[in-house]
Amino acid sequence: MSDFLDTKTSMVIYALEKSLAAYVKREDIGKESSLSEHFSSRSAIEIQKGRDAITNTQSLIEASYINDIFSYALIVSKGTSDYDRLNELKSFCNTINLFFIRNQVSHPTIP
Repeated sequence: MSDFLDTKTSMVIYALEKSLAAYVKREDIGKESSLSEHFSSRSAIEIQKGRDAITNTQSLIEASYINDIFSYALIVSKGTSDYDRLNELKSFCNTINLFFIRNQVSHPTIP
């Protein structure tokens, strides 16, 4: 891919990732976190890497990959009208291999 297309692609993917993260944080706020069961497993990974433990939704999102953030969005949207749309969007992203594409544009020196 050309540098121009790489840049455009990464901008679109990053916008999607930021929007999903904002959605998860917005929908998970003000109540006991429905994502708290994921804190300890992600904390173990982060601590092993020499980072801080995961203690809230914000730190969970910051330590997660886009595929994880999609999963968290599905968890917090369960029982709402957003759930089916998010599920379809994640399925579409899997179909077009978006998670691989995101990794490729984020790490341009890896063939």
